[in-house]
Amino acid sequence: YNLRVSTAAQKLLNEFSLHMKLDLGLSAKSIEAYTRDVRDLLARYPDPARTSRTDIQKHLDAIKNAKDARLTNRSLARKISSIKRFFKFCVTSNLITDDPSLDIETPKIGRSLPKTLTLEEVDALLATPTSTNDAILIRTLYATGLRISELLTLTPQNIDLSAGILRIQGKGEKIRIVPLDQDTGKLITHYLENIRPQLLQKCGNLKCKTVFVSSHGRPFTRQGFWKMLGRYAKKAGIAATVSPHVLRHAFATHLLERGMNLRTLQMLLGHSDISTTEI
Repeated sequence: YNLRVSTAAQKLLNEFSLHMKLDLGLSAKSIEAYTRDVRDLLARYPDPARTSRTDIQKHLDAIKNAKDARLTNRSLARKISSIKRFFKFCVTSNLITDDPSLDIETPKIGRSLPKTLTLEEVDALLATPTSTNDAILIRTLYATGLRISELLTLTPQNIDLSAGILRIQGKGEKIRIVPLDQDTGKLITHYLENIRPQLLQKCGNLKCKTVFVSSHGRPFTRQGFWKMLGRYAKKAGIAATVSPHVLRHAFATHLLERGMNLRTLQMLLGHSDISTTEI
């Protein structure tokens, strides 16, 4: 319900947000979600020092029992995680001595296996694009296992073709090194030297910083890539919905099937927790 909070509570909320960014290195989306959850709590109970376990439970019950509530166990678990993270911050900041959220139980949520593609489906997908520009984009995404946001914000400075690596700034602004196979590297070299300059010249957008641009010479959007990928997947005869993240899962699955160990795969994918890689 995102009610208004007091000035003091808002100041504390700002400090908590800064802590998540600087000390924990969380992504902007995670910080936004956690901050929103805690703001709702502070609207009801603005003083952490006077907030009890019973108060927190009443707050959660109010959320679950709201008339328009469509709360899944996953959403509830995130809200509880936000509250627990906030009170832990309050303890470490010496704002309170005891954590009232310690005994709050988090609902168990099952983790479904991610969707992926077979090698045959990937081969069919890679063979489908009629545009060289589109073909290189899809090939690079599958060959590197990047998140779509990482691919579309890639700059020429992130690519070291002589060493065959990409320097990726992932979630939490963490830098990781991703190897680039020789064949994909040659395609990117061709793209940077011949295709990209023509596309930028086409619309006079010579100052564009991203590596990959659309046929109009502008940075690719997530929505544009989704539509393009879906169109080619359908043309390749793939019945399932193919998203950029499905290609990332295919990259991981195919490497794992060929004997790559989990720790190395975790590094390539940029997972902070190996349990995510295990799934």
